[in-house]
Amino acid sequence: MKKLLALILLISLTSFTCDTCKLTKRECIVKFMEGEVGVREQGGNNIGERVEFYQKEAGAPPKTAWCASILSACLKHCGIPQQFSAWSPSVTAKKRIYDRRYPNNNVITPQAGDFGSLYYPNLKRIGHVFMVYKWSSKWIETIEGNTSEMDTRETSTGRDGVFKKKRLKASIYQVSRYWN
Repeated sequence: MKKLLALILLISLTSFTCDTCKLTKRECIVKFMEGEVGVREQGGNNIGERVEFYQKEAGAPPKTAWCASILSACLKHCGIPQQFSAWSPSVTAKKRIYDRRYPNNNVITPQAGDFGSLYYPNLKRIGHVFMVYKWSSKWIETIEGNTSEMDTRETSTGRDGVFKKKRLKASIYQVSRYWN
């Protein structure tokens, strides 16, 4: 009986209500990001109704880069306290489970719902973040905002959006997990 009660308690702690259905935090993150695929900037660079929603949810000023803002809005939607700012380098600064620089320390395999980053030598910092969708030995599928359909970080065309992308694992800098 005690084991059954412990199992029921464990299940209730790992699930929570996400709008209309019962999902784990990881499932909620993935579902939210899948639902955002296809969102585009409207009326110019870093603007549009949905883009401005992400920026507001993250506490970011209007018309600023929003790749981290969509991830912050996602966590808020899923009931996970915001743990990073709308500035992309802050996303994988904590709760890191993967770091390309220290391969021997990577004992946890990233999963769907984790947040990853790309390092840009010309910026000398992390310059873009995304949600991991699928992780494999060579390729990573992502869902990311404030990006183009091509393989660029951000453009000034006013047509950036939320896209599914496929990236080489070797290009991934760090990954953090916020859904434990």
